[in-house]
Amino acid sequence: MNNDAFLELRGIGKHFRTGAARQHVVKAVDGVSFEVPRCTTVGIVGESGCGKSVTSLSLMQLLQRPTTGELFFRGEPILGVSGAAMKRLRRDMQIIFQDPYSSLNPRMTVGRIIASGLAIQGMGTPQERLDAARKLMDRVG
Repeated sequence: MNNDAFLELRGIGKHFRTGAARQHVVKAVDGVSFEVPRCTTVGIVGESGCGKSVTSLSLMQLLQRPTTGELFFRGEPILGVSGAAMKRLRRDMQIIFQDPYSSLNPRMTVGRIIASGLAIQGMGTPQERLDAARKLMDRVG
């Protein structure tokens, strides 16, 4: 484990059992390893179907836990942490998918979309969340 890494994935794999008897194993992701240094943004790029989304969802433990490998966040192992603890950790991690139609709701304003993330985390009142979203939008222009 690299204690200087903000995030570290070691040998992450996500396998799915398919078929009538669930005997066939599909290795959607197998052996993914990388480190993210502190104060760094990382993009995962690749062709369609190469495992970008499965890697990201496995990291965030939104797609069940990875089948194999280890995950460290701020030097601490995060596989097996409780659901509530993982929800708190997700406040400091974010996935932004490339498809705006699945990421952005065209029926919502950008401010409401940003505020909805704060609501999921149980942060603030509805008005405080909208105020925080406005401040963020002003900050980034």
